[in-house]
Amino acid sequence: MKKIKYWDINIDKRRGNLPPEEASNWSRFAKKFDIGILDLDAFSDIMGYHDFYNLDMSISPKSLYTRNPERFSKAIRKSSLKAKKLSNKQIQQRIRNL
Repeated sequence: MKKIKYWDINIDKRRGNLPPEEASNWSRFAKKFDIGILDLDAFSDIMGYHDFYNLDMSISPKSLYTRNPERFSKAIRKSSLKAKKLSNKQIQQRIRNL
C-alpha cells in the first residue's frame, strides 16, 4: 500500500487517524474521546495490546475498563487531548454511558 508523507511522518493510508468503522466495538468510544485509529494504536500499546486492530478483535471498552480502571484512565489521558483533564470518575461515567 502506498504511504503518504504528512508533517514528515509516513502514514499508511488505511491506518490514517480516522475514527474506527461503525462496526467496531470502539467506534462510540472513539467519538466520545475524539480520537482516531493512530491514537487508539497508542492506547492499545499502553494497555498491552499489539495494536488497535488486535484490541478491537479482543475486547470492548467496557470490559477492558473493568479489568484495570486505573491503567485504562492513564492510557486514555495519554492518548486523547479531550480526556487529559478528566478525573477517573468522569472517565468511568463516559465508559458506562457507551
